[in-house]
Amino acid sequence: MPKTKLRLYTLPNFRPCGPKSMTKRWRSRAVEIRDLTGRLDRASRQRDVMRDDNDHLLREMALAGSEIHQLQSRIHDLERDLENSQTARAAADVSLDRLRDELRLIQEEVVTNDYVGSAHDGSALGSARGGSPRQIHLPRRRM
Repeated sequence: MPKTKLRLYTLPNFRPCGPKSMTKRWRSRAVEIRDLTGRLDRASRQRDVMRDDNDHLLREMALAGSEIHQLQSRIHDLERDLENSQTARAAADVSLDRLRDELRLIQEEVVTNDYVGSAHDGSALGSARGGSPRQIHLPRRRM
């Protein structure tokens, strides 16, 4: 049988070393693994805190959205009430102007009637003494 040569294949970055060197490497790797594990644990805790913060913000956003909707609805109602009040005020102003015109016409008619009456029966003393025409009190109209 022919003798075969035994070839040693080496791994990349592999250097043969003694037991002390190997122990030193294992310790170095253990420290590196411990550091990476610590960083991973911190990152995991930060992730959990961020998830909690995110959940909290989502709940606040939902509440704020509901409150915003309620406030928008209230604003809409108030705007409608304001418009109705402005319409009612405009109608009341028109009615008041009409009543003032009617009152002025009635007062003019009363003054004219008093003047005509005083010319016929001599009872113009009130007007001659500087008195004012009689005030007529109209009953209030219901609208």
